[in-house]
Amino acid sequence: MGLVDHRGSGVESGHGRYSWRVTRLLIWGSAAAVVLTCVLCAWARYGPSLPLAGPAEPAASSSPCPERTPAPRPQAPTAPDGGRVTVLESGFATVGGNRVSIGAVLDNSSAQVAYRTRVTIRALDARGGSAVHPRSGELLVQEIPIILPGQRIGVGAWAYLGDGPRFTKLTPVSVRIELGPSQWWPVADSPQGLPVVSAAFRGIRHYGGSPHDGVAQYTATVDYCRPLAPRLVAALYRDRDGRLAGGSLNAAGALGHTACEPGAGGETLSLYDSMPAGTDEARTEIYPYCDFAPRDPAGLPPPVN
Repeated sequence: MGLVDHRGSGVESGHGRYSWRVTRLLIWGSAAAVVLTCVLCAWARYGPSLPLAGPAEPAASSSPCPERTPAPRPQAPTAPDGGRVTVLESGFATVGGNRVSIGAVLDNSSAQVAYRTRVTIRALDARGGSAVHPRSGELLVQEIPIILPGQRIGVGAWAYLGDGPRFTKLTPVSVRIELGPSQWWPVADSPQGLPVVSAAFRGIRHYGGSPHDGVAQYTATVDYCRPLAPRLVAALYRDRDGRLAGGSLNAAGALGHTACEPGAGGETLSLYDSMPAGTDEARTEIYPYCDFAPRDPAGLPPPVN
């Protein structure tokens, strides 16, 4: 008897159906035995660390990570506890005969967070006027998104110098760092804690033979419950005596990691001909700026970041 081609008549014998079912059961049974054998072998080799099921769903947090910018507060130069943001040190140098490199370190003496502090940098000549070319200076107006209580943070920038008489360039003799008001809010307003952002400098790779140019390599570390909005990265340069010699500001060149994502990751930062002669490269400092949300475009003049 045997099986009848079902494409022809659509009919098969009872014995044929029984044989096909037995064959199918044998095939599935053999496959199940192979799978079970593989699992048992893997268990014996790797032990209880091998998951036999998918990962468990994370437990719901009793205080979820905040997804929005903290509610705006009135701006003021001084916090309610009397603390404020001040300039601890600053320095500058002429680079390549036509640029000025500027760096500063700010300090928050308050027990509250200084949020979105405006910084205006001025390079002055001997007459007290601006030494910066009128078509340059975009980096000289910045906004520091978060300065934690007691934190010290760097500010860096560079600009082209203005034209002097007889094909010369203006000479900067001093710099002035002007700090705008900040929004102040207590630490207790952040139930998930405050974002702690740091960077470990790892070295500079020079390109094109210029001692003023290069790419800084560093490791950025963000301790927070969610990604933050990047607001550029500052670099500070010091001479061999540790004095501030200048600075820069640029966007991070991500190497598979974003400077404001939780965790640690390698980053690069182009220095764009801003490094003064005599810089002690090992003393370079890197400061990533991270915010709860992208900046508000309102305000004149707008900050570069």
